[in-house]
Amino acid sequence: MVMRVQETPPREVIWGKGTTPLGDVLVGVTPDGELCRVSYTRGREVVRVVEDWLREWPATTFVQGAIPRGWKSLPLVVVGNDYQKRVWEEIMTVPKGDVETYGGIAERIGEGRTSRAVGRACRMCCLAYVVPCQRIIGASGIGGFGDEDMVFKEQLLRMEGWVGKIRAVKRERFGNW
Repeated sequence: MVMRVQETPPREVIWGKGTTPLGDVLVGVTPDGELCRVSYTRGREVVRVVEDWLREWPATTFVQGAIPRGWKSLPLVVVGNDYQKRVWEEIMTVPKGDVETYGGIAERIGEGRTSRAVGRACRMCCLAYVVPCQRIIGASGIGGFGDEDMVFKEQLLRMEGWVGKIRAVKRERFGNW
């Protein structure tokens, strides 16, 4: 799948609803036909998801419109840097039903960057489902998402066929969150 990186968000995004085997999503496409946003709705009203997008990309105009049926195979445009693009491309090679650690992705890419840099790239990724960041876990447990999002991450992994054990990180180690 072709992925292009740019430093700033697109000026305009056409959005609409989509579905995946893992749940309903809101899909954003540029006027040039590049997929630039995908977010799970997770039972939220669509307007709340669009509001989140507006907060993250305040200079972008979001227009409701028709999303192509083949949106999952559109060329990708991502907002980030070259390192993040390499992280996202590497994540896309992790097979469905499998997981990799943040540190494992860092090692596969090289450059001496840490698992934290991979975690930051996952956090910045705007293409849920297409770039399956849920498949990337911490060395000491599932990690990577916070609070109720951890439950969602585990649900996504289970729906993809992952049967591994969840090793919880003990709260005592970090104190009260």
